[in-house]
Amino acid sequence: ITNSKKLVNNTIGVPNNIFKKINDLKNEPNMVLAMYSSGKYKGVDDLIKAFKIAKKKNPKLNFNLFGKEKKPRWIPDWITYNYKLKEKDLVVLMNMSGIFVSSSIIEGFGLPAAEASLCGCAIATTDSGGNRDYAIHNKTALVSKVNDPKTLASNIL
Repeated sequence: ITNSKKLVNNTIGVPNNIFKKINDLKNEPNMVLAMYSSGKYKGVDDLIKAFKIAKKKNPKLNFNLFGKEKKPRWIPDWITYNYKLKEKDLVVLMNMSGIFVSSSIIEGFGLPAAEASLCGCAIATTDSGGNRDYAIHNKTALVSKVNDPKTLASNIL
């Protein structure tokens, strides 16, 4: 799967002066990152299910979430939670992550996955609609149906 950096840069106006590859940082293939939001349309229940499946099959994976809300108690302790990151720190985290996961049920666009792609992350995402501008299955991303944590986990792996 090729990185969708060229597609994202040229067609959809993601701020590539901010979200970009930092040469001193290496994307770690076992580091998985996703955004947390309590909005039901974000599909976080499916995300955590996918993380659990992937962790069981590959215990070497490290899972990280970031969000503007405090970490809910039901999120497992083995998932690192990054609360209220500054934009520059999010860019560093994306540059260190090998995989970015989006589990949304519906999106107008899905900006975090596009930003993560510019930072060098491989993308595993659900077909949430708006991300079709940049998430092309088996070309720029691995795309699963919404509400399918098993396939999302397989795409993470």
